[in-house]
Amino acid sequence: MTIQEVERQSGMTRANIRFYEEKGLLTPQRQPNGYRDYSAADVETLRRVRLLRSLDISIDTIRALQSGERTLEAVLAERERRWNDAKSRAGDAEALCQRMRQDGAQYATLDAEKYLHPQPEAQRLYHPAGQADQRPYAFTPWRRLLAFNLDYELCLLLLYAVLSLGFHVNITKGSGLLSLLYAYLALMLQVLIEPWLLHRFDATPGKAIMGIYIETESGERPTYAQAIARTWKRFWYGLGAEIPILNLVRMWKKGYRPCQNCEPCAWDSENELVCLIHDRKAWRGWIIAAAYAGCVAVNVLLSSVAALPPCRGRLTVAQFARNYNMLANYYGDETNWRLDETGAWEDITPAGVFIYRAGNWIERPEWQFTLDADGYIQRAELAVDYRNCSIMALVSTFENETLLGTLSLAHAQPGVHAWSFAPQRIARAFKQQVDTGSMRIDYRGVSVAYDCTYQGFSQTGAALIPEETENEAHVKLRIEIGDESH
Repeated sequence: MTIQEVERQSGMTRANIRFYEEKGLLTPQRQPNGYRDYSAADVETLRRVRLLRSLDISIDTIRALQSGERTLEAVLAERERRWNDAKSRAGDAEALCQRMRQDGAQYATLDAEKYLHPQPEAQRLYHPAGQADQRPYAFTPWRRLLAFNLDYELCLLLLYAVLSLGFHVNITKGSGLLSLLYAYLALMLQVLIEPWLLHRFDATPGKAIMGIYIETESGERPTYAQAIARTWKRFWYGLGAEIPILNLVRMWKKGYRPCQNCEPCAWDSENELVCLIHDRKAWRGWIIAAAYAGCVAVNVLLSSVAALPPCRGRLTVAQFARNYNMLANYYGDETNWRLDETGAWEDITPAGVFIYRAGNWIERPEWQFTLDADGYIQRAELAVDYRNCSIMALVSTFENETLLGTLSLAHAQPGVHAWSFAPQRIARAFKQQVDTGSMRIDYRGVSVAYDCTYQGFSQTGAALIPEETENEAHVKLRIEIGDESH
């Protein structure tokens, strides 16, 4: 079918047909000579487009209808709601015009206050002029801030999920600079995701919960370009690029103050967008509070999941070493000693770096393993001996090794999950009992025994102070797997 035939059957001009082709609403076949070959389906598509455009439905919405992303019923209901609103405003404006004409109003003597704030009986006839033309603008700075912050927390949560589950990064530890880096990365993630959400759904999760949505001045969803421009302008105008002090000044000057004065924010008005609100019901506050609490709970769960060792169940020596090394990296053990596949120590300290350990230096003890007939660990032991020390000896010199070794076995047992919080429980038991000289823990079929005996020393906290020339101290950790763990 030639384009002349399509023009005649569809009732559209050639320019209209070419325009809708460029917008991707129809894709005619090409003949060998390069000419377009239109089908009856193309003609029907153009008729549908013509009908829907006559109802003031946008091209983006028509494209969404074609792809099945939206339903015609929902689109028509939305248009009907907007027309009803427009008719209501038009009726109010018509009633106001009639009243002003009946009063013989003249511009030179016009009493605007009288019509802006009519008497109660007049309010039954029309809405005030200042409201008849007004849409439900979201001049609600605190609601908008809560919505924005929830979106940020969700992006931070997504970042933490990638770091903790994908790379076993301990999100609970780190310097202030690292936390600042995470904050900026989450903000950049929000800047990337938010335009797409505004373009597709006219809201973000935080905005949807608070009943806030973004539209064009004509009542359509923002284009992707508008949404990107709005997000970046808010990042600079409203957040001051998160530069300390400047961000607070910008938030107050460009965000809070305009809302308080019932003025649109610059990032909306400069992109021909409006920020509207469905309602201000109290239940929305409860939902957003629950969402914030949920973010905190998921963060805690993520850190627990990331702390799970890679090898679970019965462990060989090589698997024990793999668990130990992973947990040492996760918890930031700075001794730079790790285990090889045989369970022996290997120093991974970079060349030229020297690590000083306080207290009397002794040779690093090796792990001793007792295996069952199948080659799985039944018992792991670590023993340290101090003899004839002339200076203070630290009982906690190998505290990291004993704790990490315990976690490598105990945290690998069946029934230990992220919500078991095994590392926290075992670490708390170590902290409470190691300094007393002995400890006994039974956890999920794993028995942990820690003993510190000494002679010729006096103990002060985690330190042994030599009181006699001949002295000795013995520190021993024994981790034993019960039969039920096998």
